[in-house]
Amino acid sequence: MLPRFLNNRWHAEGGYRELLKVALPLILSMGVRSIQLFVDRTFLAWYSGDTMAASAQAGVMSFTVIVLFMDTAAYCNTFVAQYMGAGMSRRVGVAVWQGAFFALAATAVFLTVAAFARPLFDLIGHGAEVRGHETTYFRITVGGAGFMVLSAALASFFTGRGNTITVMLVTALSVVVNVTLNYLWIFGRLGFPEMGIAGAAWATVTANGVGALTYLLLILRRTHRAKFGILSGFRLDKDLFLRLMRFGSPAGLTGMLEVLVWATFLAFIGRLGSTQLKATTAAFTINNLAFMPMFGMGVAISSLVGRRQGERRPDTAASTVWSGLHVVTLYMGTLAACYVLLPRVFLAPLALNADPADFCTYAPITIVLLRFVALYTVFDGFTITLVSALRGAGDTRFPLIATTAIAYGIVAVPSWVLYTTGHATVYRLWALAAACVITLSLVMLFRFLSGKWRTMRVIEEEVPPPHVTPHPDVPPLDVE
Repeated sequence: MLPRFLNNRWHAEGGYRELLKVALPLILSMGVRSIQLFVDRTFLAWYSGDTMAASAQAGVMSFTVIVLFMDTAAYCNTFVAQYMGAGMSRRVGVAVWQGAFFALAATAVFLTVAAFARPLFDLIGHGAEVRGHETTYFRITVGGAGFMVLSAALASFFTGRGNTITVMLVTALSVVVNVTLNYLWIFGRLGFPEMGIAGAAWATVTANGVGALTYLLLILRRTHRAKFGILSGFRLDKDLFLRLMRFGSPAGLTGMLEVLVWATFLAFIGRLGSTQLKATTAAFTINNLAFMPMFGMGVAISSLVGRRQGERRPDTAASTVWSGLHVVTLYMGTLAACYVLLPRVFLAPLALNADPADFCTYAPITIVLLRFVALYTVFDGFTITLVSALRGAGDTRFPLIATTAIAYGIVAVPSWVLYTTGHATVYRLWALAAACVITLSLVMLFRFLSGKWRTMRVIEEEVPPPHVTPHPDVPPLDVE
């Protein structure tokens, strides 16, 4: 039998049961995504150590470009959640379509950026062999990234309403497609040509396309059309689109600038040597098992906070956030202990079919780096949870400013100073990374505790139909 505190916390509004009902499918979705990335990198490690290392740098650089647009489009989740909380369900469709239109515009940007892959990686300056793989991977993944942004916008129709099981199932379908095509196209199985890292990139683009198409077909179901204004809302709503840009673009910029810092971090690591880059890539790949599922928790927190803000119930929203922090502490703390006590368990899949001599050069460094991961991983979960809560209310500018100042002040600039002065080592750079994550989590906690988010909303006030004239003493008619 649960203690009284836990029992009350489990059943209360904003408690564990309500949170986990929404969050668990998303946590599983992102957990599957992290396994997919782990398998992808493992396949590339089996193919060659250079392709695995290249996929890390090119992957971070491509995500730097993509995340600006993806997080902006995904902010439709907050609009959907707040509309549902305010009882304005027929505004859901038009909100989702604004994100979809934004995704189409982003595609033109992606195709333009992809054309500059070669000079970009010439500037980063890794070895010629790795650089060629990086260019290939970046060009393909960025060129086809419109599907990823479109998926983020369309998925908000489900996450914002709390229907996260659908998101889990679509994600699982996409991952199965990705992993299957990775195996076939990287190694050239079942009659397909051997494409190496290009096969991994094309598999990612194809899987994202399958996911976007599946979401679109599900949204267009007859049961959704009238209730959520799916067909009637298929238009560019200038006011709503601009509000999506106003609140969503800071979220996108936050993601882009943060990822750019880690891309810079990887670039300096790569200049220290290929062994250090491979070790860091392995550590990041293993770390994804911890923090990527927390993005699922973050989406759930954002959705539930948005719903409560739409209902004007910030106290319940705050209770949801504290429940999330409790769950995050348990999950991330357990993984942190495993990183310290059982590092070789996480490394074992990377060692299978890899070149033993190559693997032995970077595995001991990776074991040390996992201790850095263990040091900051709980704080990383706090940051994801708190930033998601602030975004769910509409507080997107403060995370942008704080993340930029801390990430560049603690990681990017000091890393450059250490490298240019000849004092950079892989462990010193990782110490900066840990300090950044810990500091950012504390700043976000103080912002949350300040309570400024409690009075925020991103949606318009519902107005009565033109033919209804409310009277102060007479409640308006429900004409719907």
